[in-house]
Amino acid sequence: GYAEVGFGNRGSWNMATYIEGSLADDLVAGSLGISKSYKGGERKEDVTGSKNDEESKSVRARLLFTPRSDLEIDLVANYSDEAVNAHIEEPLTPDVAIPFISPLISNSDITAAMARSNRDYYSNALSEAGGIDLEVLSTSVTISWSLDHFQLTSVTGNYDSDILTARDFDGPEFDLLIENDLSTSTRWTQEIRLSSLPGGYLS
Repeated sequence: GYAEVGFGNRGSWNMATYIEGSLADDLVAGSLGISKSYKGGERKEDVTGSKNDEESKSVRARLLFTPRSDLEIDLVANYSDEAVNAHIEEPLTPDVAIPFISPLISNSDITAAMARSNRDYYSNALSEAGGIDLEVLSTSVTISWSLDHFQLTSVTGNYDSDILTARDFDGPEFDLLIENDLSTSTRWTQEIRLSSLPGGYLS
């Protein structure tokens, strides 16, 4: 196994560790890997004070069972979570629909707000800093059974993901349109393989 830690500018850092070994003589073996990182953002949202910092973490675990010489069961699980703490984009452009959404906001107010937001390329003023969060969990089970002349393999997989996006949809500092979107996805797969072994009928 191993372990490592690194550091960078803007308070950035990362760490990772990995271990593997036999858990029950030659019947069960396993491995575990964990990583986590943080990257300081370069843009700041002036209203809330949030920055577009990036954070990520992941875990990978694996167990390998060999109850018999002709049977192998491989279990793998992966989890990851990646997040951006503020959904900030540059350069901002005025939304011509703002006066129609809120007649109390004039074009001159929009122009002044955009001027304040664009004074610094690395900051802007939003009523909602927003953010992005992507979470994924995937698992697989692979069963391999060796027959006299063939090998039968079954691979079952599952993939689940959640993506949360929040942002100030109208752009400037006016509290008009806030977008909050959650997208989820689930997928199952099944594969069956029959292959010839070396020295078998088809080799």
